[in-house]
Amino acid sequence: MKAIMEKIRYQGKIKIVNELNGNRQHPEFQSSFPDLLTVTPKPNNEDSFYPFVRVDENFDLKGRKNIYQVDSDFKKRMNKNIEKSYYNHFIENNSWTVSDQLKSLSNIESTINHFQQNYDNLKFSSELDESFMTDSNPSLFIIDGTVIVANDKETMMKSFTKITPDIQTQKLISTYANQNFLHQSYVQLVSEHPEIQQYQIKNSRNLYIVDTFVDGSIKLVATNLSDLKTDDNNPTQKYKSFGTRATIVLSPYNLPTLKYSHFVK
Repeated sequence: MKAIMEKIRYQGKIKIVNELNGNRQHPEFQSSFPDLLTVTPKPNNEDSFYPFVRVDENFDLKGRKNIYQVDSDFKKRMNKNIEKSYYNHFIENNSWTVSDQLKSLSNIESTINHFQQNYDNLKFSSELDESFMTDSNPSLFIIDGTVIVANDKETMMKSFTKITPDIQTQKLISTYANQNFLHQSYVQLVSEHPEIQQYQIKNSRNLYIVDTFVDGSIKLVATNLSDLKTDDNNPTQKYKSFGTRATIVLSPYNLPTLKYSHFVK
C-alpha cells in the first residue's frame, strides 16, 4: 500500500498527508504539490501559460471560413428582408384615379415647360438639381429596378451615379425626381376632394420609380403616400389615407407626356 501511495505522490496526483508530515525534517514532509503560499513565477510569454489561445487562433480555418460565409449569406438575406419591408412601406395597392379637373391640360403644359427650363439650366452646370434627394419626407428611389434606400445624401448619390453613369441622364432624372414635381398632383387632388383639407397629414413618404429604355426614353413615376389623422368628434371625416402621383415619359423623339392621378380612402 505504501508503495502505491508513493507512486501516486510522485506522479503529482494527490498530496500525502499523515502524521509524519508534522516533522519538517522527515523526508515524507515534502509534498508533490507546491506550497500555496509560494508565488508562482510570471510566464515569459502568453503562449507558454495559455498555449490553447495561440492554437485556437488558427484552429479549423476552413470551418471558420464556412461559418463566416454562412454569416455573410445570412446578413445578405436580412438586408433583402429589410429592403423588402422598407419597399412595402412605400407601396399601396389602390385604384388610382386620373385627375381631370382644374384645367389639367393647361397645367400639364405649364409644368412641362417649367421643368424643361430647369433642365436646360442644368446643362451648363456641373451640379444636379438642388432638390434631388433632399425630400423633407422619407423617400425611396428605384432606378431601373435597383432600390436606393433612404440614407445620407452622399451615400445615396454614390449609388445613383453608379446605377446611372451618364451625366445628362443624371441631370434629367434629378430635375423631375423630387418633391417639387409632386406639388401639382396634390393641387389636383385638393381641387377634386376639398374635404381633404379638414385632415391633418401624417406619415407622409415619397417614392420615385425611374426606368430608362434603349431608345433613350425615360419614364418617371413620382408618388406621395400619406396617412390622415381623423377627429373622432367630427363624423364627416371618413378618410384614413391618400396618395398623389405624377407620371411623365420623356422621349428624345416626341414631346413629353404627363399624367396626374390620386386616390383617397
